[in-house]
Amino acid sequence: SRRDPDTMFQRAWHGSPHIFDRFSVSKIGTGEGAQTYGHGLYFAESQEVAKSYEARDPEFEAKISKLFERAMARNDDAAMLV
Repeated sequence: SRRDPDTMFQRAWHGSPHIFDRFSVSKIGTGEGAQTYGHGLYFAESQEVAKSYEARDPEFEAKISKLFERAMARNDDAAMLV
């Protein structure tokens, strides 16, 4: 395929356990941690950082998300940092 000479490229890594050819904004908000981290596409500059997000514990993340949401509802900044 022919590339636009004005287009710039940068290698970026993702921590998704899925294999795909393109990122899609239609998937924003559907993954793990969507409520905690907010809507968006998240990338890392290094493969090591991206890999640190691969191995997740869904039960632990759900527990932490609930605690975070409760702290937000109480405006408890200290609890949100823990």
